[in-house]
Amino acid sequence: MVGHLPEADDGCDRTRGAGGFALFSIAMAVGRGFAARLLFGLGYRRTILFAGFGSLAAGAVAVITTRPTVASLAFLVLGFCMASAAPAAFGLAGSWGENAGTIIAAMTTIGYTGFVVGPPIMGWLADRVGLRASMMVVVLATLGIAIGGVLSRKGPGSA
Repeated sequence: MVGHLPEADDGCDRTRGAGGFALFSIAMAVGRGFAARLLFGLGYRRTILFAGFGSLAAGAVAVITTRPTVASLAFLVLGFCMASAAPAAFGLAGSWGENAGTIIAAMTTIGYTGFVVGPPIMGWLADRVGLRASMMVVVLATLGIAIGGVLSRKGPGSA
């Protein structure tokens, strides 16, 4: 991954640029273990709202800033915020009783499709329009998490 990071977009060398990705990855791993426990006390819907709006804000900072250290810290926050989105969405879907399995299967299919096709598309976009502009796609995608939180409601089988 480090060998493919461009140096020209913001003047950041490859090693420092990779630091943002490393912080994001660490925050995702730690966040999956701890963020869910902390945030699920708020309820699944509020956790999804936190994940969506927190990711949107952190992603916007990462894209807008010209300082590599600020961008790396923004990626740290982005990873932490995003870590709880899928587990909270699965938990919310579980409240739909008989339909829960179908909903979780659909969410998982969409998630894995994004995992497979996302990186090549992002690489192609970064090559065509630049890394900063391609990262705007990620920021806009986090808006989907926030909208999902706003539109979510308890399932028919939930108390």
